[in-house]
Amino acid sequence: MIGKLKGLFKQSDLTLSSGKFDEKTIAVAAILVEAASIDGDFSEDERSQILGLLTAKFFQDPETSESLLREAELKMSRTGQIFGFTQAVSKNFAYEERVELMQSIWEVVLSDGRVDAFEDQLVRRLGGLIHVSDRDRALARRRATSNTKDP
Repeated sequence: MIGKLKGLFKQSDLTLSSGKFDEKTIAVAAILVEAASIDGDFSEDERSQILGLLTAKFFQDPETSESLLREAELKMSRTGQIFGFTQAVSKNFAYEERVELMQSIWEVVLSDGRVDAFEDQLVRRLGGLIHVSDRDRALARRRATSNTKDP
């Protein structure tokens, strides 16, 4: 029975990699999409922030970043779960990179000028799932707050 369930998951849309993007870039984008949309309002400011982060960190090409963002949105809408994405991040990123991701998550959350209770809870949960210490999460938030206040 368990073998059948594992087989179903392997064949489903829960797989992270695609022909164009690797597992870790899709995972990062999906986590950022979840952070932006958890409050029920995926604003244009949040979308722009994610595109800027993806372009700066991965591609240098806005069109490729847009394509990745669309794929991440599709995968999140199909799975509705972040656990697989956080596992990919934990497996593929060094600790410093995970701390940097926490800062990026906060930058997305803060980009619309407010922190919803759902967003705050999600960020705390994500920090635990990707194994970032409370201290480093707080420092990441402080840096993100400084970055979003700058023009």
